[in-house]
Amino acid sequence: MDPDPFVRSSFWTVCLGLTTLWVSNLAVNQGCVQRFLAVPDLRVAKNSLIIFTAGLIFVKSCSCFIGLLIYAKYESCDPFTIKKISKIDQILPYYIMDVGTKIPGLPGLFVSGIFSAALSTMSSVLNTLAGTIYEDFIHHRMPNASEKKASNIMKMLVVLLGFLVLGLVFVAERMGQVMHIAISSSGVTSGTMLGMFSAGMISRRINTKGIISASVVSMAITGTIMTGAQLNPKPPMLPLRTDGCDGDVLSNVTTILTETVTQAVETDTVPLIFKLSFMHYSLLGLISFFVVSFVVSHLTGGGDINDERLLAPFLRNPDKLEKEMTLLKHNI
Repeated sequence: MDPDPFVRSSFWTVCLGLTTLWVSNLAVNQGCVQRFLAVPDLRVAKNSLIIFTAGLIFVKSCSCFIGLLIYAKYESCDPFTIKKISKIDQILPYYIMDVGTKIPGLPGLFVSGIFSAALSTMSSVLNTLAGTIYEDFIHHRMPNASEKKASNIMKMLVVLLGFLVLGLVFVAERMGQVMHIAISSSGVTSGTMLGMFSAGMISRRINTKGIISASVVSMAITGTIMTGAQLNPKPPMLPLRTDGCDGDVLSNVTTILTETVTQAVETDTVPLIFKLSFMHYSLLGLISFFVVSFVVSHLTGGGDINDERLLAPFLRNPDKLEKEMTLLKHNI
């Protein structure tokens, strides 16, 4: 419950930092937006988001429950400390193989489930990215391209992006824990994206110069902090127990404990800003975006909204909205 933002993981880093990240992922992420646009109307889009969020809560709850099971199993004999596994990320498959081998077929079912989930997520992300690249960078250069040609181009983009992702796997495995890297890298852009859309919906005065300046500054700040945190020594993990292990598996414990103490001394020299919890990157990006966008927009004369529908419903001017809708119907 420590509110200190420099604590790596706490109640507040999850509630504040990860909430910002997930709001961005569910509300303004291109993958979700494409799904919203694929349904018939706004009501169905809202229902799909509610169903998706409920499913996500269920999956995350299962993950937390599995974590509690693993803790109960290895509380007094940590497999990472005694070198049963070489990386913390391996503890779940190790647990499945350790406990599930008594049930025929369970390890195979587990592996197939992991691959199915990973491939389904990856395929949708690659398709979304290919569609975005085609629409933003290629379509205007080939306005008369046929549907077949456009489809072939996007298929080629998916293949190229797939090879790129496979290549980055070998980079990511040297950058630390998977969850840490995923949340850190997403936080660099998610706060900026959420700020960009939110500013457009709630403010009449923020202009283009403010948006562009804030985007650059926000991503530069979070990107610098993430890079600095990666290059500097990582904070030591919480203490792990081995007193419940058998005597013949404790030969490496002294070495591991010595390394942990040395690492703790090294992290004392790391600048405080680089110790910011990686879960707060998106929140930091959001706050810095709003500060910079309001300041720059104010200094450059501000802006105005020429279409009330762009604002959140509770901020719209009813009279102006009615005039705009009347004019729109007249033009149609």
